[in-house]
Amino acid sequence: MHVLFIAPETGRYNERFVYALKQTGARVTGVGHCAEARLGPGLRALLDGYVTARSLLDEVDLVRIAREIDGRSRVERVETIDEPAIVPAARVREALGVPGLTVATATLCRDKAAMKDARHAAGIPCAASGAATDRDGAFAFAGHEGLDDVARRFGPAIFEQAIPRSGALTQPLERGWHAGTWFRLKDTNYDRLMARLAFIGEHVKIRLRA
Repeated sequence: MHVLFIAPETGRYNERFVYALKQTGARVTGVGHCAEARLGPGLRALLDGYVTARSLLDEVDLVRIAREIDGRSRVERVETIDEPAIVPAARVREALGVPGLTVATATLCRDKAAMKDARHAAGIPCAASGAATDRDGAFAFAGHEGLDDVARRFGPAIFEQAIPRSGALTQPLERGWHAGTWFRLKDTNYDRLMARLAFIGEHVKIRLRA
């Protein structure tokens, strides 16, 4: 098997991965930033070929290099363990038609916010996340947790709600539970309604100040 390994020279651990591939009997061609003459002797001895790229983040140039290598000897796998090169490696796989991590999945590996959105959309539990462009937005996110999940699950059933601004003063206990945060839902099934309210009680967190 011929493996194209992107960025084999950026760390000692990369060399161990190349070594492992060689132990399986694979031929390994490297593509990296470093000039071939500056490769460490151990890595140079392991590689069956090496090409210096202008930039591993230049996907067009990287695909061009990969096609040239593939034209000389069919590339069957494309690998990398450097996170910045994950998406470019996926572009090369796509261009060469070899199996492995797709561009869509690789993009989620790199874009943590998009990855969490994808997990939420698939119903997979995931830590709360959000994008803030200013101080108020950051405080608003830190103060409210679970509201997006409730809206996704029960949106059509919620006909009234009260959610205090993050950082607002709490109110005395006698004026209401949950610091003035509440939801009113409509559902013809009593047990389902109670289960939904229980879910809201367990998952919604409002952080106010005393």
